[in-house]
Amino acid sequence: RQYDNALIYTPYIVEYTIGAKQDKIRMEPSLHEAAERFRSITNAEKLRRVTYAISGNLVEGLEIDSKTGIISGHPKKVGTFTSEVVMKHSKGKFLGEVKFIVTEKGKEVEKKEKPEVILTTNPEPENASSKPDFIGGAGTKMDPFVLSPAKGLEPGEEISSKQVLTISGLKPGGVVNAKDLNSKDNGKRFSVVSELDDSGAASSLKVNDDGKIKFRVNFNDDKPSTDGAEYEALMKLGTASVYVSWAVEVVKEESEPEPEPEPEPEPKPVVTEKEVKKQEELERVKARSESIDFKVIGVATQSTLANEVEGGSSEVELADASEFETEGSATITDADGSETFTWKGKQGDQLTGVAGITRTFVAASIVVSKDDLQVIKGIGPFIEEKLNALGIYTYRQLANMTPELEDQVNEAIEFFPGRVKRDQWVAQAKILIGEDAELDEKALKKAEELDRVAEKAEGIDFGILGVASASDRDNLQEIKGIGPFIEEKLNALGIFKFSQIAKMTSEIEEEVNVAIEFFPGRVKRDEWVKQAAELAK
Repeated sequence: RQYDNALIYTPYIVEYTIGAKQDKIRMEPSLHEAAERFRSITNAEKLRRVTYAISGNLVEGLEIDSKTGIISGHPKKVGTFTSEVVMKHSKGKFLGEVKFIVTEKGKEVEKKEKPEVILTTNPEPENASSKPDFIGGAGTKMDPFVLSPAKGLEPGEEISSKQVLTISGLKPGGVVNAKDLNSKDNGKRFSVVSELDDSGAASSLKVNDDGKIKFRVNFNDDKPSTDGAEYEALMKLGTASVYVSWAVEVVKEESEPEPEPEPEPEPKPVVTEKEVKKQEELERVKARSESIDFKVIGVATQSTLANEVEGGSSEVELADASEFETEGSATITDADGSETFTWKGKQGDQLTGVAGITRTFVAASIVVSKDDLQVIKGIGPFIEEKLNALGIYTYRQLANMTPELEDQVNEAIEFFPGRVKRDQWVAQAKILIGEDAELDEKALKKAEELDRVAEKAEGIDFGILGVASASDRDNLQEIKGIGPFIEEKLNALGIFKFSQIAKMTSEIEEEVNVAIEFFPGRVKRDEWVKQAAELAK
């Protein structure tokens, strides 16, 4: 494979006259000595499964032996013919070329004006040299001669190689063709330029009377590489072939610096329909706080900021921190909303080791001590926000609820009827503050299941279904296949109305089926969408 045209025929040009009683043509193949030498150096194993064939059609009257490669016979057609021979073997293939000049006795060959015949010669690596010397390589395809790289060219620039190459031992008057084997990537940027005449960049070189060619490799960035690029030519010279590699770097075109654009105004935050509904719901809950008897459940410890606090602050000074624990968590609220932060110590009215404040809060912002209510099974992020809006922040407040207050809180936060009692918030809160209480484990498992369902709400496309809240829920149990607990699961997911179910696509039906941990395919089989569409009318 190291020599593309390594198959040589003896003779490789035959002149034959039809009717002149000439002997039968016989042409025998062999490998070029350079190819044989390369195989010997690399200890290549013996070639196996060797076959020979002609690429195209052989001259009428001639034949090729597919096993030996011998071409023989008597040509029957007048003309000049060139055929390529392919020698296939276990490691690949070798190529060769044969030529036939056939005339007929007693007939003059019609002379036609035709372009000068391009002769080919066979340059070999051992006959190649350069000044200055090559920086590496052996001249083969696998190990080409390497020229000094050219770096830092401007887009559109032209340059010739530093080295002047000379190849000797060639047939005087012949022509050596040059081809860039990497032209797919390089285009027509690489060519050769003779040092013996002024013919300019070309794809071939004429051998002088001394049997030599003398040239440089040329690079012309004819299609300017304005973004910068690196090119590497692999020039093939002749048939038996000398190979030369040359790397060229074109730098990126420098452009005039553009004036800095005026800063665009910061985009206003996009408020989704879901967020609007959520805020409306929190405002409704907050308005109901007056109906809760805080004399029974107690009020969470609170104070105000003594000074302005910046985002990232590690200390917070309160107007009065006497009732605050040594460490804990709290919400801080101003007109723009709330954040939760923690602290690790207390010195007088100053909370220390603070973490979690991300923006500036002005003096007099309200600070309320709180517990992590999401530790209680059945309370998720939004339910905790609702409880905080109602004024309930701590385990102690929940633990103090009477059965009547449980119902009032349940209704105020627009929760599924009886859910606060069933999930045993009071008992769970008492255990968390170290008091004795008994838990119904079965009920807790239901609460855990609903929490799992609620967490999957983010995977449902409410842009298609629309957003609803508990305050305007429909009785989903009117749909056949939906019982009390399945309705709770749908509510936990954020589905409260017939209109939402009616808008479910096939994909959303499957997502809801998985989210509520229902029997596979049950939502589709029970035709919830069809039933909901009728009920929503």
